[in-house]
Amino acid sequence: MEISNIVLQYLKVLLSWPVITLILVMSFFKLFKDPISDFIHRLIKGEIGSVKLQATSPADQKKEAEEFPPIQPKNELELYVKKYPGEAIKTIIEISRNLRFEKIFNIIYGTQINLLTHLSTKGKSGDKYINLAFYYHDYISRSKFYSAKIEDYFGFLGSIQMIKFFGEGNDVSVRITPEGINFLSYIKKEYPAIFNYKPF
Repeated sequence: MEISNIVLQYLKVLLSWPVITLILVMSFFKLFKDPISDFIHRLIKGEIGSVKLQATSPADQKKEAEEFPPIQPKNELELYVKKYPGEAIKTIIEISRNLRFEKIFNIIYGTQINLLTHLSTKGKSGDKYINLAFYYHDYISRSKFYSAKIEDYFGFLGSIQMIKFFGEGNDVSVRITPEGINFLSYIKKEYPAIFNYKPF
């Protein structure tokens, strides 16, 4: 008698709506895996509230794909470099610079970007080192990292050639370098909405 009751209890659980719904949903996804995957890859709009979804048609998707030609074979690239060495070098330099700027943007602090922006308005005369301590103190205030040293904060910008120090003793000043100007131009172009919203 007890065994039959246990079996009935198990059957009740197995035949309950949540379990049946789960089985149906899993079966649906298994049967329509390829069409669903294709739809998700083409999805361009979505709405959670009233569940509105929109995907590009395969024809539009194919048209968009034509804008991304395949990578040229190695021998064609070699021919291009031999034929247009100046253009090839220029492209390599630009890619290398952009990659460097991306790496810097990943680790630079928001207050350091603000400091560079301030220096970009000062031209070759730059600004007194003592006046720029404000940005360091702003960093400390935001990060709560009280053991950070001011020489490290400025030293990082110097080591990546974004700023240059000049003068002696208490009369040390700081100016932005051409590399710093180029970096600011790059991040303003690539990240116009967020370049000056980095923490710290």
